[in-house]
Amino acid sequence: MGVVFKDSKPVPMTAKYGYTGNGGWSGNYAKISEFLKGKNALEMTSLVDWSIEKYKKGINDKNFFGVDIVAGATKTVQLSYDTIAGATVRMSRESNSYQRALVKAGIIKEEDVIKGRY
Repeated sequence: MGVVFKDSKPVPMTAKYGYTGNGGWSGNYAKISEFLKGKNALEMTSLVDWSIEKYKKGINDKNFFGVDIVAGATKTVQLSYDTIAGATVRMSRESNSYQRALVKAGIIKEEDVIKGRY
C-alpha cells in the first residue's frame, strides 16, 4: 500500500487520486463495451447469464433481481460471502440498461427485462 515507517511509526502520506481495480464506472463501461464488440444482440439478450441457479433464484415474480433474497446477500456486500456478490448486483444494473436498449431496438419485450437493484 506504500506505507513507509520511520522509527516504527508510519510517515504521513499525501493523498493519491486515480482509478482502483478496473477503473470504477468508467472502467466498467469500457470493459462492457470491449466485451460486446462482435457479439450478436439477437443472441445475447443480457449481460448476465440468468440461467445460473443462484442468479435465477434471485429474480422475483416481478422480474426484479436481488430484492427479496432470503440470505440478504444482494442487499449488503458484507453478506455476500456465500452467494451472489455485490459486484453481481452492480452488473445486474448494467445488464438492465443493456436490456432496455434491446427493448428500444425491438429485440426483446419489456416483460423480458430483469430489473437490477438501484
